Amino acid sequence: MNNENKINLLIKKGQYYQKNHDYFRAYSNFKRAFKLSSDIKILFIMIDLTFHVQKSGLLVNQNIKYILLKNLIEYAFKINQNQKFFNQLFFYKLKFYREFKYFEKFKNLYESNKFLVLNDFLIQQEYFHYLLENNQYEEAEKVFAKLPFDKSEIYKLLKTFYLDKSSYSTIKKTKKIDLKFNQTKIKMIKKKFDYVILTSGSYKIFLYEMMNFLISLSKNSTNYLVVIYIHDANKTEKEHVKFAINNLGIDNYIFIFDKNPIRNISDVQIKAFYTANRYITAYDLLKKYKKPVYVFDGDCIIYKDLLTYMKLHKSFDICLSIKSILRYVWTFISAPHTIFYPTENTIKYLNFYENYVHYCIQNNLIRWHIDQVALYTSYVMLERFENKVKIHDNDEQNRLTDGSQYFKHMGHVYKI
Repeated sequence: MNNENKINLLIKKGQYYQKNHDYFRAYSNFKRAFKLSSDIKILFIMIDLTFHVQKSGLLVNQNIKYILLKNLIEYAFKINQNQKFFNQLFFYKLKFYREFKYFEKFKNLYESNKFLVLNDFLIQQEYFHYLLENNQYEEAEKVFAKLPFDKSEIYKLLKTFYLDKSSYSTIKKTKKIDLKFNQTKIKMIKKKFDYVILTSGSYKIFLYEMMNFLISLSKNSTNYLVVIYIHDANKTEKEHVKFAINNLGIDNYIFIFDKNPIRNISDVQIKAFYTANRYITAYDLLKKYKKPVYVFDGDCIIYKDLLTYMKLHKSFDICLSIKSILRYVWTFISAPHTIFYPTENTIKYLNFYENYVHYCIQNNLIRWHIDQVALYTSYVMLERFENKVKIHDNDEQNRLTDGSQYFKHMGHVYKI
């Protein structure tokens, strides 16, 4: 096999593994292809993979990630002939500085070259996110308004984010749609409870993920009402859910079985709507019971009593997971585990959140990650134009290894 065929075969293998989320083998094949070809475009793929290593499980050590990225980007600058890929490398350098929060270096690098990159979408959106992270909302608004058009999914996601006064007023005045939910509710409450736990998903998520969550909850927590929101389940599946929960011996529960209330949208949009709607359901529960409401992904595990964790953080309005890596408007606030306390600020926050989701439905803006965009949009809008919401970052629960964890987001162990 000649050299060119070897390179093409390695690239195809790398693309196959990347498509199937086997990032370690993908990186390995692209690395071998680069060694044979010295093609800088292959090096770019390796850089992209390295940025995503912690999300993909390729690396967990942030220091190793830093060294690897630094070396890859510096080497790419070294072999870039005639500045052909200047913008691409400039983008990687900015992204690298922002990822590791070297904000002063980011600012200096951008300012020294900004007139050369005003029409580059990737660079300008990176600068926009830098401004957001540093609470420079007025300047961020100006940059956001001038973002160059781009055909990418990133551009489409950004167009569902708002931070200006006019949009704030429009969303706040949005009339909520009567979605005509086709819901069946089954309730059993045997004793008093101090807080509410909401988890939601399809029947498959219930079967492969949520059951483990509920088993760990029943073993390790006390004094709760659990609300299990299952969408688009058939009659047999509903019976399986009820049977499983009754066998766990949970005293207080509510089942909500629901069918898609929105017509003429894609399957992806339906799933995205359900991820967003769980927080609207949490808002309803908060108003009804006036007690703290946890929202958990089905693939979380409970290790210790959530009652204690709730009491430890009662001085906050909200506890949620703020990402330390890959921070963008659609990922800055992660959504695996959240607590809403019944405070005035929380009510304002969730009311704006609900209005935002309805605004997106009315304007056909439902996209994947809409729940996380909604959480972050609501946070920025309230911080700019109303009261700042007191937020505790509970992402540390995913990093603790000393036995002090109360809960952890496990990631999707099963492919559903």
